[in-house]
Amino acid sequence: DSGVTYSQVHTSLSNRFTCGVTQTGVTKCWGYNFSGQLCLGHFIYPLYYPQAVNISTATMAVTSSTSSCALLSSNEISCWGDSVYGQLGKGELIHSHTPLDYQGGITFSQLAAGGDTNCGISDQNKLYCWGSNFYQQLGDSTNTDNKDPQLVAIIGDAKFIATSGHQSCAIDNSDELWCWGNNSQGQLGNGNTISKALPIKIDSGTT
Repeated sequence: DSGVTYSQVHTSLSNRFTCGVTQTGVTKCWGYNFSGQLCLGHFIYPLYYPQAVNISTATMAVTSSTSSCALLSSNEISCWGDSVYGQLGKGELIHSHTPLDYQGGITFSQLAAGGDTNCGISDQNKLYCWGSNFYQQLGDSTNTDNKDPQLVAIIGDAKFIATSGHQSCAIDNSDELWCWGNNSQGQLGNGNTISKALPIKIDSGTT
């Protein structure tokens, strides 16, 4: 892809594929494609060079284990690939090797993905997560998977989100850090190894 410049890129930690957004807003993906996560219209794999995804102009692309999502310039999201846990956010457990636009009435300013979990911050600064919840990483007090974006209400307004697919962390508008989900190795940073189904403040009282 010589001569093309990029503004953002995200690579899957577990399944050997990458998506990025060029400076002109074109989403491109390459690598492993077993679940249709490259959005090529088929499941043939791999692809050895960046290939444009047939969606509107985008500002951000994220990759999970076997799916991908893009944040469009309209602040809407489009997802494709595997959805065995509902990670495409369409209310169904379906696979798609073509883009599926989310039509739930929420528009987003930021996306994050990891494992089989996606999270996003709406343009109203509200935090939503969806997909796999095996480790309680959706922050909704359960371990039930969700096929639609679910509000993480306890945090209030948020400005940054990250998820690994095991645990998630967010920064609120007061710059306080919240984390939740799997804590088997102390990765929540709360001084123990007890997992949390709801967000808890981390490093409280320090900056």
